[in-house]
Amino acid sequence: MILKLPALLVLTPLFCCAAESCPWINAGTVGGILGGGVEGKMTKTTCEFTHRSGETHYSLRVEVKTGQFQKYLSQCKSKPRQLTAVGNEAVTCRAGSAGLAIGRVRDHVFIIRVTTNDHSGSEDSLVARAQAAAEHVAGNLF
Repeated sequence: MILKLPALLVLTPLFCCAAESCPWINAGTVGGILGGGVEGKMTKTTCEFTHRSGETHYSLRVEVKTGQFQKYLSQCKSKPRQLTAVGNEAVTCRAGSAGLAIGRVRDHVFIIRVTTNDHSGSEDSLVARAQAAAEHVAGNLF
């Protein structure tokens, strides 16, 4: 079978460039949250994105599970702050040097963790980045 040039130009990207995608948030959105292009690794229940700029790197990890929302709150090391209009019972908090957003949409619990090796910034900026991601993840879980 001989393919014509236009068909070949249309189909080639499908064969060479297929990539995994995260069902809850896309790499472009995460790149905007973390400040640039990202690399991603996906499993059935997690998506992890990393942005590198020189020696500095940021990581954003999304986990979506079924189960009891309350058991995931124990990861918070600071007092949880309620998020409005983000799923059900959503909160942000700090967990050591990470920013967390934890919430629920129906029977799915999402946990978003943002970390960095750049200790010159505030931990509140990590929490704000986790909150921005939570808004997208909760919307996609509805």
